[in-house]
Amino acid sequence: TTIQAKVTPYESVTVGSVQTYDFASQIFYPEDHETVIANGGAFHDAQHGWYFNADGSINVQVAGNAVVVVTLCKYSESGDVKVMDGEQELATYPVVKNETPDGTELTAQYSGEATTLTINWTAKQYIHKVVVYNVLDFLEKDQNTGYYIVPAGDVASFLMAIVQAQPGDKIFLPNGTYDLGETVLTTIGKNNISIIGQSMEGTIIKN
Repeated sequence: TTIQAKVTPYESVTVGSVQTYDFASQIFYPEDHETVIANGGAFHDAQHGWYFNADGSINVQVAGNAVVVVTLCKYSESGDVKVMDGEQELATYPVVKNETPDGTELTAQYSGEATTLTINWTAKQYIHKVVVYNVLDFLEKDQNTGYYIVPAGDVASFLMAIVQAQPGDKIFLPNGTYDLGETVLTTIGKNNISIIGQSMEGTIIKN
């Protein structure tokens, strides 16, 4: 058997970047990531993700303003899942065993300087996925146009707009390059949304 070492680039968070930590993937290893620490957990299976005891937690780095999305599991024990900035609670979700829909997303919004946020819980939990959108600013629909207007070149805000968009919504991309990464293709799983570039030549999406 030939064994080859895989060297991964040093990971850092920057404004406009998106960090995806897929705890339901058997080949997800926190030690490959410099921007996340999983405390007291281990991979269970592809359906449930990682299993954590009640005293476990996940630390994630953010580059400043950020939206953190935690995907939860219905088979967890009943208890609260929280996203914390030190002692400040940013968001909480009460999980009820076998009643909380599988794949429920807890979304937390952080405003401030670069820091490390903590995701913790009050009972044993399975965690499917954590996604961190490091945005330049938080998106709201423009009152005049009804569009989501993305800051130029801000990939995280672009992807966040897609997450927020409802059927019929329009997303405007100013001229700039929106590099979605080179590892895997990014699926846009929405119906009837419009992505409108400022110009044919100046608005570039790389995927």
